[in-house]
Amino acid sequence: MAADPPSPEPDSLTANASDSLIEAKRLVLMGQIGADVGHELNNLFGKIIGLAEMTLDQVADRPDACAELETLIGVTEQGARIVERLEACCGWTVAEPRQFDLAAVAEAARAAAEARRPDLSYPADRPAPPCKVVADEALVRVALDAVLENAPRWGARRIEVSCRSIPPGEDGPGAEVIVRDDGAGMTPEVLARAFEPFFTTRPPGEGMGVGLTLAKYAVAACRGRIEAESPAGGGTAVRLFLPAAEGRPSEVKR
Repeated sequence: MAADPPSPEPDSLTANASDSLIEAKRLVLMGQIGADVGHELNNLFGKIIGLAEMTLDQVADRPDACAELETLIGVTEQGARIVERLEACCGWTVAEPRQFDLAAVAEAARAAAEARRPDLSYPADRPAPPCKVVADEALVRVALDAVLENAPRWGARRIEVSCRSIPPGEDGPGAEVIVRDDGAGMTPEVLARAFEPFFTTRPPGEGMGVGLTLAKYAVAACRGRIEAESPAGGGTAVRLFLPAAEGRPSEVKR
């Protein structure tokens, strides 16, 4: 009788984290971003309606003004109902943590980026020691893909990916991936808003401004954090930190 094939390593899904799973996680995060934006829009709608209703009392003797204000209130309430329906379709993103080697996932993301953009340089780092973390591997891959796809927009021609373990006492225990590019960098004003939903410096039609926001939500769902720095001399470095210890599954909340 033929022997059963060996089981995959329990702490590594790198080869088995399917494209469909990664895409599903990405779409769920996009829905969450939309829900958060919808929540903010409804706050604005409420203020518009409140101000319009107050103004109605002040112009009660002017039928034309009252009609225009009532139309404004009706249209705004309709917009609020649409946003509420969209919010209802977007649930929270719950992470499914497990232990895996962050260095292996970072290398897989680097190789995929190199395949997508052969015109750019993605030098392979020397093999890193295993960097064990406990997180949702598919969400981490979503975050890394988003950061790597964002890097060339600042004129980068060389994008480096490195990984290191963080010992206890230095923010750790955990591990971090650093994506560093040689582009023009970001101004302090742009850097301050880099993770905002739908913030972009691209011309209309060339981007929605959700790449780094997607990375932020994915990392937050894994109980990690993401930071960006862009020194005056140029270049940008994005750091993704993930914990080594398992905790309660996290949610990106509105």
